[in-house]
Amino acid sequence: MTEIPVLLDENDGFHVTDDKTAEWCMKKIQEAEADRAMWKAHYEAQMQKVNKSADSTVAYFTARLEEYFASVPHKSTKTTESYSLPGGKLVQKKQQPEYKTNEEELLQWLKDNFMYDFVKTKTVESADWAGLKKIVTVTPDGAHVATDDGEIVPGVTVTPRPNVFKVEMEG
Repeated sequence: MTEIPVLLDENDGFHVTDDKTAEWCMKKIQEAEADRAMWKAHYEAQMQKVNKSADSTVAYFTARLEEYFASVPHKSTKTTESYSLPGGKLVQKKQQPEYKTNEEELLQWLKDNFMYDFVKTKTVESADWAGLKKIVTVTPDGAHVATDDGEIVPGVTVTPRPNVFKVEMEG
């Protein structure tokens, strides 16, 4: 690797007076750009190594803290569990499942069951999934949604998502 060049003073009295000097200047610009590219690649490679190492360390210790978290009593709410330490907090957030809807099938079911409050009409009819989701529940098998009387709503599949564990540092 070459040495990092020292910046030239723009007010040093140097002027381009002929083609040979102009060509020399262009060569210096080309060299400076090549140096920049070389140093950029060098530091990006170093940064990748640092990031990989840091990611590995964070993942390792987060996993150890998650194991510890599972072994101690902690505060629990409907969506979050947490355990406080002097230097921060261990938090596990419950994720909502992912819903995939078949618009046509769901819309037909809503109409067949006279649930017009959940049918949106703009220029084209569509299901009001956001509203309907408030009155249905996920089945015990976790794969479907059902009404209060247990009827499975067609056109909706449920994909459970894992909880998210994170470490929140103080300060």
